Amino acid sequence: MKEELIDEKFNGKKYTFNGYFSYEFRHYIYEQCNNKCWYCDLPLPLMNYKNPPQIDHIEARSTGGTDNEWNLVLACRRCNCSKGNRDFFTYIKNP
Repeated sequence: MKEELIDEKFNGKKYTFNGYFSYEFRHYIYEQCNNKCWYCDLPLPLMNYKNPPQIDHIEARSTGGTDNEWNLVLACRRCNCSKGNRDFFTYIKNP
């Protein structure tokens, strides 16, 4: 597979290489979320090997969510695992 080329701001298009988010795209998501978990505000250093930050889908892919940048946020492992495939509003009401 070839990497999908898109402009600097991604314009809502996925930015992947062989099914994985590219380093540049991950860094973009980190910046958009101020290097904090979007759900609990826990600071997440970019290079944390013990508890690496995860890219989470606000609306899970299993329920129709996409890999578009507007559907992706930075999450700590605890929040991402406890959210599962629930959407954001369902998770916030009952974490």
